[in-house]
Amino acid sequence: MSGRITRKRARVDSSVDTNESNESDVQIPEEDVEVPNDVTQQPSQDEEFWFEDGTVVLVAGDVQFKVYKGILAEHSPVFKDMFSLPQPSQPAEHAAQPTTPFGTSVVHLTDSSEDFRHILRLQMPRRDTRPFTAIHPSFHVISACVRLGHKYQMDHLVEEGMSYLQGFYSGRFKTFTDGHVYSPPNFDEEHSMGVVNLLRLVDRRTMLPAAIIACCWLDGTSLVNGFEREDGSWETLTPEDLALCIQAKGDLTRASVVAALRICAPATSKLCKTKDACWQALQTFFNTISTRAHRISSVDPMTTYVGKARTLRICSDCLRCFIARDDSERWSVWKTLPQLVGVEVDGWDAVPEE
Repeated sequence: MSGRITRKRARVDSSVDTNESNESDVQIPEEDVEVPNDVTQQPSQDEEFWFEDGTVVLVAGDVQFKVYKGILAEHSPVFKDMFSLPQPSQPAEHAAQPTTPFGTSVVHLTDSSEDFRHILRLQMPRRDTRPFTAIHPSFHVISACVRLGHKYQMDHLVEEGMSYLQGFYSGRFKTFTDGHVYSPPNFDEEHSMGVVNLLRLVDRRTMLPAAIIACCWLDGTSLVNGFEREDGSWETLTPEDLALCIQAKGDLTRASVVAALRICAPATSKLCKTKDACWQALQTFFNTISTRAHRISSVDPMTTYVGKARTLRICSDCLRCFIARDDSERWSVWKTLPQLVGVEVDGWDAVPEE
Protein backbone atom coordinates (compact mmCIF):
# COMPACT_ATOMS: atom_id res chain seq x y z
CA MET A 1 0.00 0.00 0.00
CA SER A 2 1.52 3.33 -1.05
CA GLY A 3 2.15 6.07 1.49
CA ARG A 4 1.29 8.77 -1.12
CA ILE A 5 -2.36 9.70 -0.91
CA THR A 6 -3.96 12.49 -2.91
CA ARG A 7 -7.11 14.31 -1.93
CA LYS A 8 -9.08 16.95 -3.84
CA ARG A 9 -9.39 20.17 -1.87
CA ALA A 10 -11.32 23.25 -2.95
CA ARG A 11 -9.27 26.45 -2.65
CA VAL A 12 -11.28 29.55 -1.88
CA ASP A 13 -9.77 32.99 -2.61
CA SER A 14 -11.45 36.33 -1.79
CA SER A 15 -10.55 37.68 -5.21
CA VAL A 16 -11.95 34.70 -7.00
CA ASP A 17 -15.56 33.75 -7.53
CA THR A 18 -16.47 31.09 -4.98
CA ASN A 19 -18.10 29.06 -7.73
CA GLU A 20 -14.66 28.43 -9.20
CA SER A 21 -12.28 26.03 -7.57
CA ASN A 22 -8.88 24.60 -8.28
CA GLU A 23 -7.72 21.11 -7.49
CA SER A 24 -4.39 20.48 -5.90
CA ASP A 25 -2.64 17.30 -4.77
CA VAL A 26 -2.00 17.01 -1.03
CA GLN A 27 0.88 14.72 -0.12
CA ILE A 28 0.63 12.99 3.26
CA PRO A 29 3.77 11.41 4.73
CA GLU A 30 3.59 7.63 4.97
CA GLU A 31 4.21 7.65 8.72
CA ASP A 32 1.00 9.68 9.18
CA VAL A 33 -1.16 7.08 7.44
CA GLU A 34 -2.90 4.66 9.78
CA VAL A 35 -3.43 1.28 8.14
CA PRO A 36 -6.02 -1.07 9.69
CA ASN A 37 -4.53 -4.10 11.38
CA ASP A 38 -6.61 -6.51 9.32
CA VAL A 39 -4.95 -5.14 6.19
CA THR A 40 -1.35 -5.68 7.25
CA GLN A 41 -1.66 -8.72 9.51
CA GLN A 42 -2.32 -11.90 7.59
CA PRO A 43 -2.94 -15.27 9.26
CA SER A 44 0.28 -17.16 9.82
CA GLN A 45 0.96 -20.65 8.52
CA ASP A 46 0.77 -23.34 11.17
CA GLU A 47 4.11 -25.01 11.74
CA GLU A 48 2.60 -28.41 12.52
CA PHE A 49 -0.18 -28.69 9.95
CA TRP A 50 0.99 -27.12 6.74
CA PHE A 51 1.32 -29.76 4.04
CA GLU A 52 2.61 -28.43 0.75
CA ASP A 53 0.50 -30.97 -1.12
CA GLY A 54 -2.58 -30.20 0.98
CA THR A 55 -5.88 -29.71 -0.81
CA VAL A 56 -7.53 -27.01 1.34
CA VAL A 57 -6.48 -24.12 3.55
CA LEU A 58 -8.50 -23.75 6.74
CA VAL A 59 -8.28 -20.46 8.61
CA ALA A 60 -9.02 -20.63 12.34
CA GLY A 61 -8.36 -17.50 14.34
CA ASP A 62 -5.11 -16.02 13.08
CA VAL A 63 -3.64 -19.30 11.83
CA GLN A 64 -3.83 -21.07 8.46
CA PHE A 65 -3.80 -24.87 8.21
CA LYS A 66 -3.12 -26.51 4.85
CA VAL A 67 -4.45 -30.04 5.08
CA TYR A 68 -6.36 -32.67 3.13
CA LYS A 69 -10.04 -32.40 2.28
CA GLY A 70 -10.52 -36.13 1.96
CA ILE A 71 -9.50 -36.98 5.52
CA LEU A 72 -11.73 -34.33 7.06
CA ALA A 73 -14.65 -35.19 4.77
CA GLU A 74 -14.35 -38.86 5.68
CA HIS A 75 -14.75 -38.14 9.39
CA SER A 76 -17.16 -35.21 9.25
CA PRO A 77 -20.37 -34.93 7.20
CA VAL A 78 -20.30 -31.20 7.91
CA PHE A 79 -16.91 -30.80 6.23
CA LYS A 80 -18.00 -33.13 3.45
CA ASP A 81 -21.00 -30.94 2.67
CA MET A 82 -18.94 -27.80 3.10
CA PHE A 83 -16.34 -28.89 0.56
CA SER A 84 -19.01 -29.95 -1.93
CA LEU A 85 -20.72 -26.55 -1.97
CA PRO A 86 -20.20 -24.32 -5.02
CA GLN A 87 -17.68 -21.60 -4.34
CA PRO A 88 -19.55 -18.34 -3.59
CA SER A 89 -18.60 -15.07 -5.19
CA GLN A 90 -18.48 -13.31 -1.83
CA PRO A 91 -16.81 -14.48 1.38
CA ALA A 92 -19.16 -16.43 3.63
CA GLU A 93 -18.69 -18.25 6.87
CA HIS A 94 -17.98 -21.96 6.52
CA ALA A 95 -17.74 -21.80 2.73
CA ALA A 96 -14.84 -22.51 0.35
CA GLN A 97 -13.58 -19.25 -1.08
CA PRO A 98 -12.45 -18.58 -4.67
CA THR A 99 -9.34 -16.78 -3.45
CA THR A 100 -6.56 -19.34 -3.80
CA PRO A 101 -3.17 -17.81 -3.00
CA PHE A 102 -1.85 -21.29 -2.23
CA GLY A 103 -3.40 -23.05 -5.18
CA THR A 104 -6.25 -24.43 -3.07
CA SER A 105 -9.61 -23.24 -1.81
CA VAL A 106 -9.68 -21.38 1.51
CA VAL A 107 -12.23 -22.05 4.26
CA HIS A 108 -12.74 -19.62 7.14
CA LEU A 109 -13.84 -21.12 10.46
CA THR A 110 -15.01 -19.52 13.70
CA ASP A 111 -13.01 -21.92 15.87
CA SER A 112 -9.86 -20.91 17.70
CA SER A 113 -6.58 -22.10 16.24
CA GLU A 114 -5.80 -23.93 19.49
CA ASP A 115 -9.02 -25.93 19.39
CA PHE A 116 -8.72 -26.78 15.72
CA ARG A 117 -5.11 -27.89 16.10
CA HIS A 118 -6.21 -30.40 18.74
CA ILE A 119 -8.76 -31.81 16.30
CA LEU A 120 -6.21 -32.12 13.52
CA ARG A 121 -3.85 -33.98 15.85
CA LEU A 122 -6.60 -36.54 16.39
CA GLN A 123 -7.60 -36.80 12.75
CA MET A 124 -4.11 -36.65 11.24
CA PRO A 125 -1.89 -38.11 13.97
CA ARG A 126 1.80 -38.46 13.32
CA ARG A 127 2.60 -40.64 16.31
CA ASP A 128 0.00 -42.03 18.74
CA THR A 129 -3.27 -42.94 17.04
CA ARG A 130 -5.08 -43.53 20.37
CA PRO A 131 -4.04 -40.58 22.56
CA PHE A 132 -6.75 -41.15 25.14
CA THR A 133 -5.39 -44.58 26.04
CA ALA A 134 -1.71 -43.70 25.79
CA ILE A 135 -1.70 -40.65 28.07
CA HIS A 136 -3.97 -38.53 30.20
CA PRO A 137 -4.97 -35.63 27.94
CA SER A 138 -5.43 -32.08 29.15
CA PHE A 139 -8.86 -30.56 29.63
CA HIS A 140 -8.29 -28.41 26.55
CA VAL A 141 -7.83 -31.50 24.38
CA ILE A 142 -10.99 -33.14 25.74
CA SER A 143 -12.93 -29.88 25.43
CA ALA A 144 -11.94 -29.35 21.80
CA CYS A 145 -12.63 -33.01 21.08
CA VAL A 146 -16.18 -32.85 22.44
CA ARG A 147 -17.16 -29.33 21.36
CA LEU A 148 -15.80 -29.46 17.81
CA GLY A 149 -16.73 -33.11 17.49
CA HIS A 150 -20.30 -32.13 18.28
CA LYS A 151 -20.19 -29.11 15.99
CA TYR A 152 -18.80 -30.97 12.98
CA GLN A 153 -20.68 -34.22 13.70
CA MET A 154 -17.51 -36.19 14.37
CA ASP A 155 -19.33 -38.58 16.67
CA HIS A 156 -16.28 -40.75 17.28
CA LEU A 157 -14.47 -37.79 18.86
CA VAL A 158 -17.42 -37.04 21.14
CA GLU A 159 -17.54 -40.68 22.25
CA GLU A 160 -13.78 -40.79 22.85
CA GLY A 161 -14.01 -37.70 25.02
CA MET A 162 -17.03 -38.94 26.94
CA SER A 163 -15.48 -42.36 27.45
CA TYR A 164 -12.45 -40.76 29.06
CA LEU A 165 -14.53 -38.51 31.33
CA GLN A 166 -16.71 -41.46 32.34
CA GLY A 167 -13.80 -42.90 34.27
CA PHE A 168 -13.78 -39.89 36.59
CA TYR A 169 -17.35 -38.57 36.55
CA SER A 170 -19.15 -41.89 36.70
CA GLY A 171 -22.87 -42.44 37.15
CA ARG A 172 -22.26 -45.93 38.54
CA PHE A 173 -21.97 -46.40 42.29
CA LYS A 174 -19.14 -48.94 42.36
CA THR A 175 -17.10 -47.20 39.66
CA PHE A 176 -17.48 -43.88 41.40
CA THR A 177 -16.72 -45.07 44.93
CA ASP A 178 -13.82 -47.30 43.91
CA GLY A 179 -12.01 -44.48 42.12
CA HIS A 180 -13.31 -41.61 44.21
CA VAL A 181 -11.30 -39.07 42.23
CA TYR A 182 -13.13 -35.97 41.10
CA SER A 183 -10.92 -34.89 38.22
CA PRO A 184 -8.47 -36.43 35.73
CA PRO A 185 -4.73 -36.13 36.47
CA ASN A 186 -4.05 -33.33 33.97
CA PHE A 187 -7.14 -31.26 34.76
CA ASP A 188 -7.11 -28.26 37.08
CA GLU A 189 -9.85 -28.10 39.72
CA GLU A 190 -11.55 -25.24 37.86
CA HIS A 191 -11.93 -27.40 34.77
CA SER A 192 -14.80 -29.23 36.46
CA MET A 193 -16.94 -26.27 35.37
CA GLY A 194 -15.94 -26.92 31.79
CA VAL A 195 -16.84 -30.59 32.24
CA VAL A 196 -20.34 -29.58 33.35
CA ASN A 197 -20.68 -27.44 30.22
CA LEU A 198 -19.53 -30.33 28.01
CA LEU A 199 -22.00 -32.73 29.61
CA ARG A 200 -24.79 -30.24 29.08
CA LEU A 201 -23.76 -29.80 25.44
CA VAL A 202 -24.05 -33.50 24.61
CA ASP A 203 -26.77 -34.26 27.19
CA ARG A 204 -24.91 -36.83 29.32
CA ARG A 205 -26.87 -36.36 32.53
CA THR A 206 -25.70 -39.50 34.31
CA MET A 207 -22.29 -37.88 34.71
CA LEU A 208 -23.58 -34.52 35.91
CA PRO A 209 -23.91 -35.30 39.65
CA ALA A 210 -20.23 -36.20 39.99
CA ALA A 211 -19.18 -33.17 37.93
CA ILE A 212 -21.33 -30.83 40.01
CA ILE A 213 -19.86 -32.25 43.23
CA ALA A 214 -16.42 -31.49 41.80
CA CYS A 215 -17.56 -27.90 41.16
CA CYS A 216 -18.80 -27.64 44.74
CA TRP A 217 -15.24 -28.11 45.99
CA LEU A 218 -14.35 -24.76 44.42
CA ASP A 219 -14.50 -21.53 46.39
CA GLY A 220 -17.07 -18.89 45.54
CA THR A 221 -14.68 -16.67 43.59
CA SER A 222 -13.58 -19.50 41.32
CA LEU A 223 -17.17 -20.59 40.74
CA VAL A 224 -18.21 -17.12 39.66
CA ASN A 225 -15.12 -16.16 37.65
CA GLY A 226 -14.60 -19.41 35.75
CA PHE A 227 -11.27 -20.12 34.07
CA GLU A 228 -9.22 -19.03 31.07
CA ARG A 229 -9.10 -21.17 27.95
CA GLU A 230 -6.03 -21.65 25.77
CA ASP A 231 -7.18 -18.96 23.35
CA GLY A 232 -7.54 -16.37 26.12
CA SER A 233 -11.33 -16.49 26.34
CA TRP A 234 -13.05 -17.28 29.63
CA GLU A 235 -15.34 -20.19 30.36
CA THR A 236 -17.94 -20.01 33.12
CA LEU A 237 -20.92 -21.97 34.31
CA THR A 238 -24.31 -20.90 33.06
CA PRO A 239 -26.27 -18.83 35.62
CA GLU A 240 -28.56 -21.83 36.13
CA ASP A 241 -25.72 -24.24 36.90
CA LEU A 242 -23.99 -21.67 39.10
CA ALA A 243 -27.18 -21.45 41.15
CA LEU A 244 -27.32 -25.26 41.34
CA CYS A 245 -23.79 -25.41 42.71
CA ILE A 246 -24.46 -22.75 45.33
CA GLN A 247 -27.54 -24.63 46.55
CA ALA A 248 -25.84 -28.01 46.32
CA LYS A 249 -22.94 -26.95 48.55
CA GLY A 250 -25.29 -26.72 51.54
CA ASP A 251 -27.33 -29.80 50.71
CA LEU A 252 -24.25 -31.97 50.16
CA THR A 253 -22.64 -30.77 53.39
CA ARG A 254 -25.73 -31.66 55.41
CA ALA A 255 -25.89 -35.10 53.78
CA SER A 256 -22.21 -35.63 54.59
CA VAL A 257 -22.69 -34.85 58.27
CA VAL A 258 -25.73 -37.13 58.60
CA ALA A 259 -23.95 -40.00 56.84
CA ALA A 260 -20.83 -39.62 59.00
CA LEU A 261 -22.79 -39.66 62.27
CA ARG A 262 -24.71 -42.75 61.24
CA ILE A 263 -21.65 -44.63 59.98
CA CYS A 264 -19.55 -43.84 63.04
CA ALA A 265 -22.26 -44.52 65.62
CA PRO A 266 -20.94 -46.85 68.39
CA ALA A 267 -22.89 -49.97 67.41
CA THR A 268 -21.46 -53.41 67.94
CA SER A 269 -22.22 -56.60 66.04
CA LYS A 270 -24.76 -59.09 67.37
CA LEU A 271 -22.05 -61.72 67.02
CA CYS A 272 -19.50 -59.75 69.03
CA LYS A 273 -18.01 -61.66 72.00
CA THR A 274 -16.17 -58.66 73.45
CA LYS A 275 -18.97 -56.12 73.42
CA ASP A 276 -17.66 -53.93 76.23
CA ALA A 277 -14.22 -53.52 74.70
CA CYS A 278 -15.54 -53.02 71.16
CA TRP A 279 -18.21 -50.59 72.27
CA GLN A 280 -15.64 -48.56 74.20
CA ALA A 281 -13.34 -48.37 71.16
CA LEU A 282 -16.21 -47.34 68.88
CA GLN A 283 -17.49 -44.80 71.41
CA THR A 284 -14.05 -43.22 71.71
CA PHE A 285 -13.83 -42.97 67.94
CA PHE A 286 -17.29 -41.38 67.80
CA ASN A 287 -16.36 -38.88 70.54
CA THR A 288 -13.31 -37.75 68.59
CA ILE A 289 -15.27 -37.22 65.40
CA SER A 290 -15.59 -33.54 66.28
CA THR A 291 -11.88 -33.19 65.60
CA ARG A 292 -12.62 -34.24 62.03
CA ALA A 293 -15.23 -31.57 61.41
CA HIS A 294 -13.54 -30.49 58.18
CA ARG A 295 -14.00 -34.02 56.86
CA ILE A 296 -17.53 -34.82 57.95
CA SER A 297 -18.80 -31.40 56.88
CA SER A 298 -17.37 -31.57 53.37
CA VAL A 299 -19.35 -31.44 50.13
CA ASP A 300 -18.46 -35.11 49.56
CA PRO A 301 -21.17 -37.30 51.13
CA MET A 302 -19.52 -40.41 49.67
CA THR A 303 -16.58 -40.29 52.08
CA THR A 304 -15.73 -43.69 53.57
CA TYR A 305 -14.56 -44.25 57.14
CA VAL A 306 -13.54 -47.89 56.72
CA GLY A 307 -9.84 -47.05 56.65
CA LYS A 308 -10.04 -45.48 60.09
CA ALA A 309 -12.21 -48.32 61.43
CA ARG A 310 -9.51 -50.84 60.52
CA THR A 311 -7.17 -49.13 62.99
CA LEU A 312 -9.60 -49.49 65.92
CA ARG A 313 -9.25 -52.23 68.56
CA ILE A 314 -12.47 -54.01 67.64
CA CYS A 315 -13.24 -57.60 66.73
CA SER A 316 -13.64 -58.83 63.17
CA ASP A 317 -17.43 -59.11 63.56
CA CYS A 318 -17.72 -55.47 64.65
CA LEU A 319 -15.43 -54.42 61.82
CA ARG A 320 -17.63 -56.22 59.27
CA CYS A 321 -20.65 -54.55 60.83
CA PHE A 322 -18.96 -51.14 60.51
CA ILE A 323 -18.06 -51.80 56.85
CA ALA A 324 -21.62 -52.87 56.07
CA ARG A 325 -22.97 -49.71 57.72
CA ASP A 326 -20.49 -47.59 55.76
CA ASP A 327 -21.60 -49.16 52.46
CA SER A 328 -25.29 -48.92 53.33
CA GLU A 329 -25.20 -45.24 54.31
CA ARG A 330 -23.20 -44.23 51.28
CA TRP A 331 -25.56 -46.17 49.03
CA SER A 332 -28.51 -44.35 50.62
CA VAL A 333 -26.86 -41.04 49.80
CA TRP A 334 -26.00 -42.19 46.28
CA LYS A 335 -29.65 -42.96 45.49
CA THR A 336 -30.58 -39.35 46.25
CA LEU A 337 -27.49 -37.75 44.71
CA PRO A 338 -29.27 -36.27 41.65
CA GLN A 339 -31.78 -34.57 43.94
CA LEU A 340 -29.01 -33.28 46.18
CA VAL A 341 -27.32 -31.54 43.25
CA GLY A 342 -30.56 -30.43 41.60
CA VAL A 343 -30.56 -32.45 38.37
CA GLU A 344 -32.94 -35.02 36.92
CA VAL A 345 -31.28 -38.23 35.78
CA ASP A 346 -33.35 -40.96 34.19
CA GLY A 347 -32.16 -44.48 34.91
CA TRP A 348 -30.06 -43.60 37.95
CA ASP A 349 -28.76 -46.73 39.70
CA ALA A 350 -31.61 -48.64 41.30
CA VAL A 351 -29.51 -51.32 43.00
CA PRO A 352 -25.86 -51.50 44.06
CA GLU A 353 -23.45 -53.10 41.63
CA GLU A 354 -21.80 -56.37 42.56
